[in-house]
Amino acid sequence: MELRVAIRETKGKGKGVYAIHNISAGQTILTNDVRKLKKYSLKEVAQNPKLAKISDHCDYVGRGKYVFDFSPESFVNHCCEPNAYIEFSTIGRTKLIATRDIKRGEEITKDYALSAIDQIRGAYQNMHYWKMQCRCMSKKCRKTIHGDFFRMPLHFQKMNYRFLPTWTKRKYAERINKLAKKI
Repeated sequence: MELRVAIRETKGKGKGVYAIHNISAGQTILTNDVRKLKKYSLKEVAQNPKLAKISDHCDYVGRGKYVFDFSPESFVNHCCEPNAYIEFSTIGRTKLIATRDIKRGEEITKDYALSAIDQIRGAYQNMHYWKMQCRCMSKKCRKTIHGDFFRMPLHFQKMNYRFLPTWTKRKYAERINKLAKKI
């Protein structure tokens, strides 16, 4: 697949991913496979100061293991009005897909809440879900992003459930069907 993006500095957010060609809605922008990366336990991450410094690039890959990913996808910033979403082929294999037409030079963004359902429950057990202060400055900015889609406001869930990963839609089919009926 031809590379359609470049990693550049983004004002106030570190690095971001930008389109170097026009991208059509529905088009796959990037693919990623973190299954071949070295895996770490939460204890190993906590005990290694070098890993703690790069935690922005840490992803949970199941069975209590984490990887550190520096692929272009790992530099895609959050936005409450994203122009792309993540589709998981399997745990560790993803596609970044455009939700609308993206113009050359535009930053490519995703909504972090759409790929965070219950992946943390097994890893952290009784700890709180992650949350972050949002700086996207979009008209629909939610100010605080929570690490569980089903804890987001109902109107957000109704508008965005179609962008959830396929495995999430299968696992939570009953909840998703209820959302779909409320539209």
